[in-house]
Amino acid sequence: MKKIVLLSFVASSILMAGGYKIPETSTNAVALSAANVAHNKSADAAYYNPANMVFMEDSNYVEVDATYIGLDAIEYKSASSDIESESETFIIPSIHYVSGKAGETRIGLSICVPGGLTKRTCIN
Repeated sequence: MKKIVLLSFVASSILMAGGYKIPETSTNAVALSAANVAHNKSADAAYYNPANMVFMEDSNYVEVDATYIGLDAIEYKSASSDIESESETFIIPSIHYVSGKAGETRIGLSICVPGGLTKRTCIN
C-alpha cells in the first residue's frame, strides 16, 4: 500500500495535463518553445520570470497577442462504444506589461489563460 501511495504522489507531480495546459502565452514563448524563461527581456518577463524585470532597459514594455487554436473532429470506434467529437476553435488573448523603473522597483502585469482547453464529445 505504501508503494502505491508513493507512486501516486510521484506520478501526480510529474504529469502536466498536456491536453488541458496552454504553456505558450506570448509570441516569444511560441518562437522559443518556452526556452525564454531563463533569458527574457520582453514584456512577458512579468509572467515567466519576474526577477528578470530588474535587468531590462528603463522603459515601458507592452505585448498584446492572441493565439488561435483549431481542433479537428475526432471519431473513435471500439467494440464497446463509439465516441465522436466536434471541431472547435479557440482564440486566446494575452496581455503583458512591465513598467519603467520607479526608483528601484518595477510593476509587471500579465493577463493570460495558461489552461482550459476542452473537447466536447458525444458517446454513442
